[in-house]
Amino acid sequence: MTGKRAWGALALFGAAASLAGCQLPSQVAGFRTAAVDPASPVYQDVMQATRHPGPYPKFSDIPKTPTDVRPTAAWAVAVADVRQDKARLDDGVAALPPAATDTDTFAANARGEAKAPTAEAPSADSADQISAYAQSLRARATPPPKRRAHKR
Repeated sequence: MTGKRAWGALALFGAAASLAGCQLPSQVAGFRTAAVDPASPVYQDVMQATRHPGPYPKFSDIPKTPTDVRPTAAWAVAVADVRQDKARLDDGVAALPPAATDTDTFAANARGEAKAPTAEAPSADSADQISAYAQSLRARATPPPKRRAHKR
């Protein structure tokens, strides 16, 4: 394609695109508004809004620019502060010693520090003490209530 033909095709495409932008959505091929089911509870509201769409907004309706917003220069300073904090944090993390990955040494040291509880040998009268304790528990216990017969 030559340069003049390319420019001509581009101009034709631009003109077609601008004309298509002037169409109402209902007139554009393939775009239709969906029908509202008359049995729908919102049918009356939709029909009312269709008949009376309300006022169009005006440029005077655009709110004023807020004055309590941080200026652009302050945003730039805040971003620079955050980046500086990140660099400081990255330097601090890099200065940390590497994580211990030798788990076998760690486990051996932990086993060496761990001590088993001392076990005492049972005394000669321990069986008698256990029996006496069990007997005292039985004496204090109350029997459960008797079951009532179910009525059918």
